[in-house]
Amino acid sequence: MATRTDLRVALGPVGNRASLDPIQIGEVLDFASAVEDLAFGALWVNGSAGREPFAVLGALGQPNYRANLRRGGYTEEDLDTVSDPLVDALVATRHAAALRAG
Repeated sequence: MATRTDLRVALGPVGNRASLDPIQIGEVLDFASAVEDLAFGALWVNGSAGREPFAVLGALGQPNYRANLRRGGYTEEDLDTVSDPLVDALVATRHAAALRAG
């Protein structure tokens, strides 16, 4: 994986988007940690025909992300039960190919 400085230079001031599907989940978590360390406000998880986005969101629901969601106004109950308002806020409408794939 690139250094954090390399990552910051590559992402620029706004960021970038890319599919997380081909990356092993451990590398996704490392990438997410680096994104957070670089003070980006969000990491978007795509709903493609590959990895299930809810599984990725679950893996990202570690303490640092839970703290960030709490700062955003969500309660521990919202996080523990994956409340409807939390899902509505975090999950964009899925791509038709992903819906067909199940």
